[in-house]
Amino acid sequence: MRRHVLRFGLMCAAGIVGCSASDKTDSSGAAGETASQTASDTGVTTEGGETGSGDATEGGDGDGDGDGDGDVSAVRFLVIGDTGEGNEAQYAVGSAAGTICELKGCEFALLLGDNFYDIGVDSVMDVQFIDKFEMPYASLLAAQIPFYVVLGNHDYGELASNWALGTFQVDYGEIQPLWRMPDAGYWYDFRPRQDLHFFAFDTARIMGNEDEDVQKGWLNAEVGASDARWKVAFAHHPLRSNGEHGNAGNYEGLGILPDNPLYDAAGKGVREVFDDVLCGRVDVYFSGHDHNRQSFSSDCGIQSVVSGAGAKVTDFAFRDDNSAVDLWGDDQRPGFMWVEINLETDVFKGEWYDLDGNLDYIHSFAK
Repeated sequence: MRRHVLRFGLMCAAGIVGCSASDKTDSSGAAGETASQTASDTGVTTEGGETGSGDATEGGDGDGDGDGDGDVSAVRFLVIGDTGEGNEAQYAVGSAAGTICELKGCEFALLLGDNFYDIGVDSVMDVQFIDKFEMPYASLLAAQIPFYVVLGNHDYGELASNWALGTFQVDYGEIQPLWRMPDAGYWYDFRPRQDLHFFAFDTARIMGNEDEDVQKGWLNAEVGASDARWKVAFAHHPLRSNGEHGNAGNYEGLGILPDNPLYDAAGKGVREVFDDVLCGRVDVYFSGHDHNRQSFSSDCGIQSVVSGAGAKVTDFAFRDDNSAVDLWGDDQRPGFMWVEINLETDVFKGEWYDLDGNLDYIHSFAK
């Protein structure tokens, strides 16, 4: 622990660019028009014509500290995926997310996997924990915002199947308490309110036929036993996606091939988790994997979100027909989603921001 804290403190004290990330700009080559206003304005015009505003007191939860304890009726959090580049875009996204949380309030963040490109970390003291987590999100960590983490395929090494590498990210939570991968780490749940229950699982392991039945059994039991009104699942690989990877069961367009017992490249096992366990039982599913931002309406009773543009973007491929449930997407600008689930009005509101803090779209629905 001492090595991490000391090195980070010295970097910031020396004024090295990146401690606040306020001066970072996108160098990923992504293009796209910026909105006419930024998140720091009192009104933000979205592409769809909706207008967002700073609708909360400072801190966003009614008591000014951003931890949610002043407003039990609403839970506010960030959703960021595919972050682990350590590039200027990641720092810019981190800075914009810090600004949004300061303005609107955040209790926690969901980190959706591929946390460290290209092949994960090789120890709990790997410098990538500093360069690709502590520094890009310095303002969020300073505000004591915890990150609930899942792992992606790149976190498991070059062949996406070096399962031992996952233990370093689990153990890092003992060094950095705001990095949350509880217990075994690969699948877990947490409950910020009695009526809101989150379920994290590991699609990378399911793709590699590792612990698949154990995870499905755990998910089935936990989701079934939960009496929360709102249930939210999150993992790395998407249910629906217009990106190059596509929909679960047909990732990379490989769904027509016979099953491979070594590696389920088409994601048929991921699709089975939804068909057998999650469909009609959870309200929202957050994922990354495709490096863009996408919102989908109800598919098998689940509203799904792809937030994989935390550090870079890739073009849409429209590999599968998602026209019936496709709401909005952007493949030009890195960014993230800020979410508010209002437990009093039973309304979900997910606001899509780009790396400059521009509000692009609001994904909203009532339960």
